[in-house]
Amino acid sequence: MQNSVSPLGSQYWFSDTLIVTPTRQSVVDLLRFIAAMMVLFFHYRLLSDVPGNQVVVDEIVQYATFPWTLPITKFGFMGVNLFFMISGYIIFMTALSKTALGFVATRALRLYPAYWLAVTVTYLLCVFLFQNPWQISFSDYLANLTMIQPYLGVSYVDPVYWTLVVELHFYFLVFVLLVFRQLSAWRFWLSIWLMASFLDTLGYLPHLLSLIFPKNYAGYFIAGMIAFSWNCRKPDFWSVMMYLASFWLCTIHIEEQLRLYNFGFASHQEILISIALIAAFFVTLFMISLRYLQVKTSKWVTFLGGITYPLYLVHHEIGRQLLNRTGEQMTAFLAFTLTLSIALLLSYVVYWFGEKKLRYLLQKYYNFAIKKVYS
Repeated sequence: MQNSVSPLGSQYWFSDTLIVTPTRQSVVDLLRFIAAMMVLFFHYRLLSDVPGNQVVVDEIVQYATFPWTLPITKFGFMGVNLFFMISGYIIFMTALSKTALGFVATRALRLYPAYWLAVTVTYLLCVFLFQNPWQISFSDYLANLTMIQPYLGVSYVDPVYWTLVVELHFYFLVFVLLVFRQLSAWRFWLSIWLMASFLDTLGYLPHLLSLIFPKNYAGYFIAGMIAFSWNCRKPDFWSVMMYLASFWLCTIHIEEQLRLYNFGFASHQEILISIALIAAFFVTLFMISLRYLQVKTSKWVTFLGGITYPLYLVHHEIGRQLLNRTGEQMTAFLAFTLTLSIALLLSYVVYWFGEKKLRYLLQKYYNFAIKKVYS
């Protein structure tokens, strides 16, 4: 780990390039899988969809897969917040060693092959096995392949894809910094971004800023980037204060998220538990960045990290449709076990064909094209 440059000079704010060799960290793979399982258990906590948005607690319990788990699984939506934090950590590492074109290519090759296959599997199953409950047209399916379907006026084939749009916003911000060669001014721009997010939260900035990047998730990405910088620089006053300020920003918006994902409920106790979970995320990433928390590399951890993205992509809509149809025909345990098994199997299929095969072929084509251009 390098020493920090002097905060008194302009190099600290505008010309501090972090030198890093991107490496896969097993502990991050494991953390991503944990985040995915948090989201999965949140989506599978109910055997069938609850009608309406505003319901009473007793009505929720009668639809529960395992009622005794509700006090825990209700917080599973926060796995998405953890995903965003990890994304800030990983994407900053990736961007530091890439040109603007290389960054776009790397991210596209990482996201799209598995995504295309997951969208296709979800569409086909919904149409031919589940009688197309949301009336998804073929043109909707094609629009979903772009990953920017909300900007095309098209609904998601699977609602969880909204998180990928947030990711694309973040990638776009990083891409702009790379285009204008401003990534070495990361401290300056992260400070501006965090300040703007607070001002937007207070209502002092136009709503347009939230369209560029949602203020309720900005803190997680910023914290992830700050945490990664500690792989290369010792924590200094600025970075620690930014980390704490990002935590504060995240806590400001947690009540809104609780009400959104838990039928309008957000008790004082639930808010405190959610804040404690956010604190746990921040402490965990802090320990990872300083190498205090590590996991020995193994084929199983690598495998779990590999299927995490496919599992996230395929588990929700297919799982919800299965639970809706099996919840009244078999015991909750059997319905849950069947649904989980199918989700894991499909995630492996998407991982194998999307990540291992299609991505490999596209990577070879990209390398060949680049070699042709520069030869």
